[in-house]
Amino acid sequence: MELSIDHVLFHYSRFFGEPENILLMEDRELPQVLEFAPPVPTRGWVYATVGVSLRPLPNPPDWAESESELTFEFFIRSTQQNIELFSTLLDLAQYAIEQKPFFDFGQLIKRPNGRSVTENSAMTDFVLLPPFAEPEKFAAFRVDNQFVRMFWLVPLHKSEVVFLQKNDVQALVNLFYSARPNTSDFMRSPVI
Repeated sequence: MELSIDHVLFHYSRFFGEPENILLMEDRELPQVLEFAPPVPTRGWVYATVGVSLRPLPNPPDWAESESELTFEFFIRSTQQNIELFSTLLDLAQYAIEQKPFFDFGQLIKRPNGRSVTENSAMTDFVLLPPFAEPEKFAAFRVDNQFVRMFWLVPLHKSEVVFLQKNDVQALVNLFYSARPNTSDFMRSPVI
């Protein structure tokens, strides 16, 4: 069975319910961006890509399952509904499809146009993290030989980027764990 958009939509719906809104491209090309309303107010809005995993992307050199394809989708949480996140995610998804880089947890990425997460946010970089705040089964799913990982996009301030570059992703996660910033708040203060 070939991975399809329906598999990705089903995976999201198991955890977030039905999408509130979908950004469809005029020419119906993938990727698309979905918006999910919070099931409870404290969980925040979810914005997620659909379709990055359907495009051919390179497997990492150390991918143990050489006969499987490793693909991914992006998602981000927001404290409030924010239509700017449609273009933010679309920029990142299109970059992934066009440039075909290998992405992994702990990696820094930014929008190709250098813009911030949202117009009023000072944060321009993202770190790719496992979806720690989601149920364990959300992290990945498989359809035959295609393995889809979910990358949680966490926006960072410049000082946090410098900290990550000087240390490692585990040090950043530990810093966030002790400081407890609301990573869904794009106006939050830096933790360092």
